[in-house]
Amino acid sequence: MDIITLNLARKWRSQDFDHIIGQDLLIRMLKNSLYIGQYFPVYLFSGQRGCGKTTTARVFASALNCKRLAEFRKEPKNISIPCLTCDSCCAMREGKHPDFIEIDAASHTGVDNVRHIIESSSLLPLMGQKKIYLIDETHMLSKSAFNALLKILEEPPSSALFILATTNLDKIIDTVRSRCFQLFFAPVDQRPLLKHLNSICKQEGITCKTAALELIVSQTEGSVRDALNLLEQVRFSSSVVTKDAVLKVLGHIDDKQLINMLEAVLF
Repeated sequence: MDIITLNLARKWRSQDFDHIIGQDLLIRMLKNSLYIGQYFPVYLFSGQRGCGKTTTARVFASALNCKRLAEFRKEPKNISIPCLTCDSCCAMREGKHPDFIEIDAASHTGVDNVRHIIESSSLLPLMGQKKIYLIDETHMLSKSAFNALLKILEEPPSSALFILATTNLDKIIDTVRSRCFQLFFAPVDQRPLLKHLNSICKQEGITCKTAALELIVSQTEGSVRDALNLLEQVRFSSSVVTKDAVLKVLGHIDDKQLINMLEAVLF
C-alpha cells in the first residue's frame, strides 16, 4: 500500500516559538506581550514569502489561547507556551479550533467574505479568551473588501484579535496600515537556515553534502519554505543531495562543466 507523506515544508512547520528561525526580535516582542498580557487589536505581518509570517501568526494565536498562559506569566522560565498539549493547543494543531479563523484573501477577495468576518467577530469565543482572525495575503482583497474591513479595524470587539499577513505591503491601503501594529519579517539569514536544513536532513535520514545545502540556501534568498521545497525536489531526483544534483534541478551547470563545454567547442 502506498504511503502519502507530508512535504518537508508542512511536516517541519514550527509549532512553537522556539523553532521559528531567523525572527528572534519579533518573537521576543510577541512573547513579551503574552507575558505582560497586553495586545494590539490588529497586527500586520509583512515580508517576503516563506519567512515565517503565517507560521508565527498561528503560533501566537495558539499561545494566546493556551490553557497554560496564566502559568507562563508566573513562571516564564519554566513554562513554555503554546504548551502543545492542552485542549486548545491540540485543537490548533488539528486545524479545528473554533476560535481561530484563517482566511486566504487570495481566494476570498470579495466584500461578502469580510462581512462574514465582521458578523462572526461579534460572537464570544467558545474555547479560548480571544477569537483570532488571520487574513493571509491581505493585499489581495478588493477595494470594497478593504473598505468593509476598515470598519471593524476601527473599533474591533474586545474579544477579537486580527492578524493581517502580506507579501506586498505597498498594496495595503494607508488607512488600514495606520490601524495596525506592524511587524516586518526579514529574509532568514543564511547561517540559521543552513543549520535548519542540516538538522532536518539528519532527522529525515537524507544524505546531503554541505556544498549542496549552501547552494540551496543561496538560491532561495532567505525563504525557509522555498529552501525546503528545493531540498525535497533534489531529494527525489538523487540518492545523495549533492551540488551537481541541485544544479540539475535548478537547470544550471557549474563552472567546471561550462569550461569543459567551451574547451570542446574551441579546441
